[in-house]
Amino acid sequence: MLCRLILAACASLPLMTAEQPRGLTPAGQASGPPWSLSFVTQVRGADRQFVEHAGRTYILCTADELSSGAFDGQDIALTCKLRKLPGNRLGIYRTDNLILTGSGESLAGKLDGDNVHLLGSLGDKAAERSLLVRLAAPAASDAQLIQARLAGIPDDDWDRRLGVVSWCQDQARTAGNADFWNVTADSLLARIIADLGTRAAERKDLAMVVRGLDLALNQLRDPGMAARITSPIWIREHGGPAAENIARRMRGLGFSLYKDQWHPRPLALEREFEDRFAAMGWKDAEGFYRLGRWADDNAEALAKARERSWRCYQAGRQADPSHPGIARELGVQPRQGGGTTAGAPSAVGGGNASDLIDLESGIRVPAPLGWKRGDDNGNVVTWTDPGSETAYITVRALPTPLDEEAQWNLLEQESRARTGFVELANEQQEADGRTQRILRYSWVEGEQQRFAMIALVALGAQRPGAVIEARGLPAEQPTLETALGSCVSGTRQQDSAPPQQ
Repeated sequence: MLCRLILAACASLPLMTAEQPRGLTPAGQASGPPWSLSFVTQVRGADRQFVEHAGRTYILCTADELSSGAFDGQDIALTCKLRKLPGNRLGIYRTDNLILTGSGESLAGKLDGDNVHLLGSLGDKAAERSLLVRLAAPAASDAQLIQARLAGIPDDDWDRRLGVVSWCQDQARTAGNADFWNVTADSLLARIIADLGTRAAERKDLAMVVRGLDLALNQLRDPGMAARITSPIWIREHGGPAAENIARRMRGLGFSLYKDQWHPRPLALEREFEDRFAAMGWKDAEGFYRLGRWADDNAEALAKARERSWRCYQAGRQADPSHPGIARELGVQPRQGGGTTAGAPSAVGGGNASDLIDLESGIRVPAPLGWKRGDDNGNVVTWTDPGSETAYITVRALPTPLDEEAQWNLLEQESRARTGFVELANEQQEADGRTQRILRYSWVEGEQQRFAMIALVALGAQRPGAVIEARGLPAEQPTLETALGSCVSGTRQQDSAPPQQ
């Protein structure tokens, strides 16, 4: 048998060195192949390794060599990765048109992706090439191969650690499970970059930061990782040409520094806007105006810039209807006097001048005592608390016919859609044909938690109603409760409503 094997090998084998065959790594041998080395003989001018198991001799080869047909009809030994084929059959990655057939239970329980040592006879039928497996012994798993490669490498030996990354990338190009190897290579590389950042911070070494930045951009191709490694404040405190070069490279990538963190410029602008808007005092009309102008100036990079600037101008208009810049941006005339304060007498039907009086429906909603009425926005009236920067109430009339259930469902849906919505209470009261429903909840605006109450007051069948909403900070809930309660309880239909046209 041995003489026949050697003669056949001399006639057909390609040249090959006596080194370890490509695809068999030292780490793979750590799991112990079942064969023992027998002898080396020269085949067509090249040395080939033969191995022995259970008194039988096999020629050692790799999966890459099987497709050539050079080993057809021979006993072979190899280490390879199993591949699942249609019909619940098994093959070998990196070898096409080869089916494994088992002897006894040699292939029992084997799965796609398993690393194994195989001993068997390779068939010589061209129509359907097969390998009759006499023995399939487990080989080191991919994870074990990686651990063996990493074993003994110090954390700060960056070149050797990067060598393991390169090896994983090579495996992705040649092994069957490329996704696993690519993900592993990226994970190892990301860890190296993070460790470079940590060690650079300990040593205040900008050269290590630059190396991590280069790896993040050129190999990992992850600008987000580049932003994380270049964001620590010590880099800017260190200063110098290297720190300036890092900042210049990040800006060239389209990043902006905000709150000591590099972000993609659109995200940095968005976060800055939301933080500035949330921190703005309710009465700071000039501040809202300047923020709106800032949003317009950054319209090319800031998402929904026009919507955000409009939001600023509307908030500023509520704070000061007489602000000329805000009025110009909104396309309206500035209102002289800045609004009225609840408590001033009204010329229409008694009460206060700042009350809501809807001439079409005849409904009247009293303003909270001492609160200031801002400029009307269509049919919506706003009252602000002079003692607060954040508390306000809006009210609008609902003409007849009023579909109470549909209106309340709509109000609830709009409230529950807010970011971080948490329901605090939901109540309904009915008396003398009058219905009032109140939903209390909290939500998050920007980075601040807010409190709100929304009420629907329906005065009865074929009669109008009103939607009253109070907003502010959670600490202002008692004040808002009192103010909204006075609005709800005082809502009524005036007797002298004008006739319908």
